[in-house]
Amino acid sequence: MVTHSHWRCVGWLGILVVVTSCGGPTSSPPTAPTAPTLPIPQPQVPSSSVRHIIGVVTDGDDGTPIAGATVMQPFTSATAVTTDGNGYYDLAASTRGGDFGTVVWMTRSGYDETHGWSDISEARHDFRLYRPLAVTAGAAARVAITADNSMCGFDDEYRCRQIHVATPEAGTLVVESTTDNPADPMWLATGTDVEQYPVQTPTSLRIPATAGATVTILTFRPWAPPPTDAGTIRTALIPN
Repeated sequence: MVTHSHWRCVGWLGILVVVTSCGGPTSSPPTAPTAPTLPIPQPQVPSSSVRHIIGVVTDGDDGTPIAGATVMQPFTSATAVTTDGNGYYDLAASTRGGDFGTVVWMTRSGYDETHGWSDISEARHDFRLYRPLAVTAGAAARVAITADNSMCGFDDEYRCRQIHVATPEAGTLVVESTTDNPADPMWLATGTDVEQYPVQTPTSLRIPATAGATVTILTFRPWAPPPTDAGTIRTALIPN
């Protein structure tokens, strides 16, 4: 005889079987989906191209064309070229996407080297070379620094002009600069480039000098100097 309690046990057993078969507590949890592997983006290297820069190299003092000047694009594999009898050059410069322009160097025996800038949006660029400006201590020289002068400084942030001062005897060389417009001074440094950091911008220098030596003075202004202002560089030698 089946009792009421027996039927109750059978009923509970059936419910347990149903719950288990429907994913009850004893079932395994679902497996999390595997995240997809995404490719790592590679940096895009700007493609290089060749752009022809043409122009004429002239004497910075009298404007005559300079034949035989070397025009080059530094720090690249671009081949240097030489100006013809009319001072004309055609330089195949290497450029990359995103470049605003490129540095161009000009050299010629008998002239100071000029570092110029060629805007990427223009094809023609005329440059100037300047003969060394030499004086003997005690003399003065008129100097104008314009956008045609050579770039100088660690980041080419200045325009500059070299002055070579001969010292016939030992002593202290005194160099001072004054400008036609006092609001736009010309600064002074020793050597052929602005090499000290932080950059100093004095308008007078005192330099130990030996007999028979030549001291190179650099006068410089910001990269975009006033177009017409000029100044005077005065020198003196105080004997020992």
